[in-house]
Amino acid sequence: MRVTNRIIAGNLTKAIAGNLGKLAKTQEQLATGKIMNRPSDRPENISQLLSVKGALSYMEQHNRNLDDGLSYLSLNDSSMQNLGDILHQASETAIQGAQGSYTQADLAALAEQIDGMINQVVDLANTSVGGRYIFAGTRNNRPPFHREGDSILYTGDQNGIYREVLSGENYRIDAPGITLGFEVLPVVTTSASLPAVTQRQVPSKLENTGIFTITRTETGFTIENPTRLDGVTAVPNLATSFSVTGDVITIDGVTDELEGLTIDMSGTSVGDQYKVVIDNQLGVFGHGAEIQPGVYEVYNPTVIKDHRVDEGIFDTLFKLRDRLRQADTGIEIEPLVSASNVAPDVVRMQFTEKIENTGMFTITFTAPDIYTISDELKLDGVTANDSLVAGYTAEDRLIWKDGQLTTRKILAINGAGSEFEGLEIDLTGLADGDQYRVVIDGGIESSIKEINDRVDSLLQKRVGIGSRTRHFEALKDQILDLETKLTESESKLEDADIYKLSISMSQEQVTFQASLASGANILQVSLLDFLK
Repeated sequence: MRVTNRIIAGNLTKAIAGNLGKLAKTQEQLATGKIMNRPSDRPENISQLLSVKGALSYMEQHNRNLDDGLSYLSLNDSSMQNLGDILHQASETAIQGAQGSYTQADLAALAEQIDGMINQVVDLANTSVGGRYIFAGTRNNRPPFHREGDSILYTGDQNGIYREVLSGENYRIDAPGITLGFEVLPVVTTSASLPAVTQRQVPSKLENTGIFTITRTETGFTIENPTRLDGVTAVPNLATSFSVTGDVITIDGVTDELEGLTIDMSGTSVGDQYKVVIDNQLGVFGHGAEIQPGVYEVYNPTVIKDHRVDEGIFDTLFKLRDRLRQADTGIEIEPLVSASNVAPDVVRMQFTEKIENTGMFTITFTAPDIYTISDELKLDGVTANDSLVAGYTAEDRLIWKDGQLTTRKILAINGAGSEFEGLEIDLTGLADGDQYRVVIDGGIESSIKEINDRVDSLLQKRVGIGSRTRHFEALKDQILDLETKLTESESKLEDADIYKLSISMSQEQVTFQASLASGANILQVSLLDFLK
């Protein structure tokens, strides 16, 4: 084979171009720090690299969600801590007012302090982070709580704030400002709207809770699967009987635990199925009742049996304020029949360890010296409670009254099993047939227990927030560990070995320079060679 100058020149040019290409690629890898700058660099690794990068992208988004969630949770916790501090101050104020040594003016001053605390609670209820109000649900672009006189109004909603912190897993990051005591959840539905609970059960059954499923059929509605809130324990008499007016269902069985509950099924379709949860759980600030579209009244407790349900922080503080203003001693003696026009007087309240007990009873005097206690009832005036007065005596006793010692007729409740043990009432001067009703509702002292109940409820919510915070922190650590491992995998797939590339580039530079030099020596032909 004849080797011509053209062949030599072509091979030389090709070799120089190849060396230059290798040198340029190495320089690019050194400049970017990566051995894969385009898919064609290492096509066998591209699928794995894209998978790793996609996982890292998810991790980064979940990490941002965790940070956002932790900021929400932290502010929820600090707000509830401040709320607890206010309740402790209110408890100390109630203790002062219950001592019995304060004048009416002193109690009025304490009442004004409580009124100021109510304003502080409203301010805390309107806490925001990044322009979002944390107790407003998803309608959180404006302050949700407003005080108008002695009414507290809420203009947020009951939707929770959720963040996806693991693939497909959403967790709530806020505590509800208020609750309605119920929730309707879709099970199977083709409709955009949810049924609405328009009326809760009758007041005497507001403490009852449970879960049931309601289904719209071709012929009407069915109610099935009645259980307790655990979703397991069956409750046969939860909602056995109901009537239907148009699209409105009313549970009307007199023995049903949820008697009176009304649900508007407007907008639902045949085959739609919903889970109705009646939990009566309080929000951070209590329950709310919708008084107009999008506006809820928070301060609206209902009295059942011997206590008030739906009682949140605002209810408790308003009630304490009013008791202080009225100098409420916690006992009222009203005449039913009184020929003597005597006003019996309380000498001593029940023992301190029984001061929380409440109820009512009737005292009847029969001449010459018979005192009878009857009609022992709870504060609802209906439910009997025979343990209020298990034993009592009526005796003459010297007591200090109106600046002097005087003999008075004292009725003393002294039965060891009596809820009102220690209570003493001056009944001097009664006429035959006189009858009085004694009502003991705790007065200012009962506010101490009510505040403690609110503190306990608040602590339970803080425990839930703390548990979710620890969960998020653990997830954050887990994601950080995963990110570290994925980043290592990504580095192995695309990052360059700088030291190795530096050596390679030096060698390739020498090779390139050598190829240029050898080419100059191989073809040293000039025009003179052709003129000879």
